[in-house]
Amino acid sequence: MNNTERIKQLKEKEYQELFGVKKAIFEKMLEILNEQHQKDHEKGENRQN
Repeated sequence: MNNTERIKQLKEKEYQELFGVKKAIFEKMLEILNEQHQKDHEKGENRQN
């Protein structure tokens, strides 16, 4: 079993203890980051300094 599968099987309490946020909040944060990442790459922006 890989890490992604193991994380999906965590109970809410275990998830919050490991990552410091509730699973629903983490999923929302990830959604926002992925949306912005996609927008940045559609525009051709390069954020490397």
